[in-house]
Amino acid sequence: MQVPVVVTVSAVNDDNTPHTLTDDELSSLKLIDCDGTPSDLSDGWTYSTTENRYDHTIGPSAEWTVAVDLGPSKKRYWVSTATAESKNIGASIKVQDGSVVDTSGSITFKSTVNITGRPPVDVLFEDLDLWQDTNTANGDIDPYTYDQDNYYLTIKGNRHVRYLDCNDFDGGRSDPILYRSIAMFSNDMPCYIWYWWPVGPTTTVLAGCKNVNVGRQIYRVRSIR
Repeated sequence: MQVPVVVTVSAVNDDNTPHTLTDDELSSLKLIDCDGTPSDLSDGWTYSTTENRYDHTIGPSAEWTVAVDLGPSKKRYWVSTATAESKNIGASIKVQDGSVVDTSGSITFKSTVNITGRPPVDVLFEDLDLWQDTNTANGDIDPYTYDQDNYYLTIKGNRHVRYLDCNDFDGGRSDPILYRSIAMFSNDMPCYIWYWWPVGPTTTVLAGCKNVNVGRQIYRVRSIR
């Protein structure tokens, strides 16, 4: 699980004029654990400035403010965890005199967000639907014939596959027409090749095998996330 946290810093000088944070001050900004004594995030909680590849949504109790212009005194972090618990998260920054100011409320400032981690959802075999199209395409390419069958694997409950980890068949690393193939079997002829195609619109690709005498290969597993 990953959610955005935007930290806004407003500072004034000794004469109460606005203070623009220096690069060094901004680089010292970090998120902290505010459950109890302020401390670094740990025990399965991490953060970075990089958003991962998954879709992100904000629950109905939170206000989505990430799209606004961050400006010079704001920083966006992405908090990640696989731990099923709630965490109060604040921020700390090192100011010009070398002292560290945080938003835990233990001294002056109090500003935290509460994030509840959710464990990863396991997709079991019984959660899957398989639809078979056993007459997708067929024909002749002299001196061979070909037959293409498509199988569509979906997740029940209107859940969508957003990202797939794929361990391709070894030949796909050097031969582009075997890219995304997960297994290939051949006893001279015929040659059977299985592909996993990416989620998205229908496209036309060049696929197959240049040499049908490829020998027997083993399956490679593709995991769903």
